[in-house]
Amino acid sequence: MVFDGAGQLVSGAGDLPIGSARDALYRDLASQAGARASLSKPFADPDSDHMSVALTRRLSSPDGTPSDLVALTLRLSYFRDLFVKLAVGDGGAVALIRADGTVLLRQPSSGALRTNADVADRPAFRAMLAEPSGLIDLPHATAGAPRLVAFGAIPRFSLIAAVSTSYTSIYGGWEWRAIAMGAVMFGVCFLALMLAVALRQELKRRVRAETHLATLAITDPLTGLANRRRFDEVLEREWRRTGRTGSSLALLMIDADRFKDLNDMFGHLRGDEILRALARIIAQSVRETEDLAARYGGEEFAVILPDISADEALRVAERIRVRTGQERVQASRSVSWDLSVSIGVAFARPDLSAQAIDLIEAADRALYAAKDGGRDRVVVTIMTEPGEAPRHQDRADGAALRSPAG
Repeated sequence: MVFDGAGQLVSGAGDLPIGSARDALYRDLASQAGARASLSKPFADPDSDHMSVALTRRLSSPDGTPSDLVALTLRLSYFRDLFVKLAVGDGGAVALIRADGTVLLRQPSSGALRTNADVADRPAFRAMLAEPSGLIDLPHATAGAPRLVAFGAIPRFSLIAAVSTSYTSIYGGWEWRAIAMGAVMFGVCFLALMLAVALRQELKRRVRAETHLATLAITDPLTGLANRRRFDEVLEREWRRTGRTGSSLALLMIDADRFKDLNDMFGHLRGDEILRALARIIAQSVRETEDLAARYGGEEFAVILPDISADEALRVAERIRVRTGQERVQASRSVSWDLSVSIGVAFARPDLSAQAIDLIEAADRALYAAKDGGRDRVVVTIMTEPGEAPRHQDRADGAALRSPAG
């Protein structure tokens, strides 16, 4: 229902009385209503024996003055039906009391605590007003037996809900209830423990699976080295890092000599074995944590060497070349093949004027120079010294050759 500022009913009727009774009720509701919702004192429905309460709220006009009054009626029988379902033990009771001491409902009903009874002067009620919630011991309750009252405030509606029960009901059969509750709690704890263990195992399994999938995503399936995707990511990252720190970066491009002829002679399966052997040699010849060995494509491999000098990069490349030369493919007693690789090395101190692709192109040019020089060679290009020609090292005599500066 909605009443205007003059007390006229604008909308709805519900359980409100009519005539002067309605006017009196409106005055009562208006005196209790405010900007917050609140419950009125119980009033009787003239057409039935039902008692009702009104949930009221005063609306404000645009200038801030009180305006319409909104009221929603609720029959107390609704609350009584809810309270009947509560198990409060023998002699137990549930009560709903307004903050001014008016009893809205008590289930079961009592003569002294019936609807609309005033308990504002009772010590127990004053104790309830003093705390938002708590327990009150009533050794001399009206029902005769000592009782314990649990209460809690409902500030939004200025109400207090109270549940009382006798000590006999509380302690009656408590041992069995305690044992039953303990057994239930033990079962719940055991189940929770089992679920926690199962969850931990599942999480570990998922972490392992995700780690495995992440590794597969950056690993070449044939050689076990990093794949091209991982190579591109790490090279770009190291290029930016060394550019910021002023450090150095070297790149090795490694190609198996005459691999197509070898593949045609021994077959693709033996060719795969040779690629795996080359990958193993490369992985064993570089630093495990700092460097990255990758399969660049086909029979070509690449090694990223951060924070290393040109001479150290040359030694790594020469170590790979020498170890590869110690491998021999034996097809039969009379047919064998000596493995060899050509390696191009590019060395740079990255800056903002160049890109990582420039390092790849420099290493690629050095690789082709090694191929053109007779294969089984290492050619070094130093990008930071543009006037200096590539440096070569021959496998046969191991001498480092440097051509004069241009």
